[in-house]
This record gives sequence, C-alpha cells and structure tokens, in this order.
Amino acid sequence: MDIQEFKTRYKNGEKAFSGENLVGIHFRDLVLEQLDFSGANLMGAQFTSVVFFHVNLAESSLVATRAVQSKFNGSNFSKSDLSGSEFINAILTHSNLSEAVMIGINLSMADLTGANLTKANLKGLSLLIGAELAHADLREANLSGAVLSGANLSGANLSCANLSCANLDGADLRDANLSGANLRDARLCDAQLGQAIFDGAVLTGVKGLALNLA
Repeated sequence: MDIQEFKTRYKNGEKAFSGENLVGIHFRDLVLEQLDFSGANLMGAQFTSVVFFHVNLAESSLVATRAVQSKFNGSNFSKSDLSGSEFINAILTHSNLSEAVMIGINLSMADLTGANLTKANLKGLSLLIGAELAHADLREANLSGAVLSGANLSGANLSCANLSCANLDGADLRDANLSGANLRDARLCDAQLGQAIFDGAVLTGVKGLALNLA
C-alpha cells in the first residue's frame, strides 16, 4: 500500500490496517488517532512531523524505520520489532513498548516519560543518550551494552533489568529501583544515585558506583 491509498482509505473512515503491507511508506504531516496497525509490515517506513495518538502497532515490523519530529503518545508497540530504527527526539510518553525488540535502536533525546518497556530487548549498541525515561517501567528489560549516558531515569523501575556493560555515565538514577538488576561491568561515572535502590543487584566490576554513593 502506498501513502495515497492509505490517505484515501483513512479519509473514507477506515481505521483498521492490521496485517497490511506498508513497507517503505512515508507518513508526513499527519495527525492519526486510534488506528490499528497491529501485525502490519512497516519496515523502512518514515514518519515526518506526524502525531500518532493511541495508535495500535502491536506485533508490527518497524525494522529500520525513521521518525523525525514525530509524536507517538500513548501508542502500543508491544511485541513489535523496532531493530535498527531511529527515533531521535521522538515523543513516546506513556507508550507501551513491552516485550518489543529494539536492538540497535536510536532513541537519543527521545521522551519516554512513563513508558512501559517491561521485558523490552535493547541489548547491544542501542542508543538512549539523553533520553527522558523518568518513571518508566523497565522491569526485566535487556539493556546489556546499551548507551544511556545523560539519560533521565529518575523514579524508573529497573528491577531485574539486565544493564551489564551498559553506559550510564552522567545518568539521573535518583529514586530509581534497581533491585535485582544486573549491572556487571556497567559504567556509572558522574551518575546521580540519590535514594536509588540496589537491593540484590549484581554490582561486580561497576565503574563509578562507590564514588557516587558516597
């Protein structure tokens, strides 16, 4: 389906695009609410100045997609594949990314305040530099090797998350829950750790932790 066909169907009141082939489609300057793209193939799609409000993208393929100046407030990406995608500066507040595959994604400076990333897979060189993750739910998320330098994780729930070899230099982890998390060989230089909970966490080889807890 190309963008013209999509616009025609949407203009005619259609909101169900579940399982559709939308490979490489370019959404531009659109405001879309409560659409169903669950299970759709959006590989290589581009989102330019779009607003997706409470859109269902569960179990969809979003591999190598690119979002520019776009908002996805309250949208559902659960169990979707966003590997290799670029969502720099994207707004994803209160979105559902639980169990999503996000290997190698770039979420630098993105706003994920209050987002649900439970059991999300962001291992490898996923970039969340300066991302806003305050009060996000990252329980059991795989962030092994991810770069979260300068990210705001204040009040986030990272219990039982895998943060081994992750870069959290300069991150704000005040009031974060890291109980049971794996931080083996992670970097926490210049991180803010006031009132953070580390009960039962694996802290072997962590760099910068002792200084910042002092």
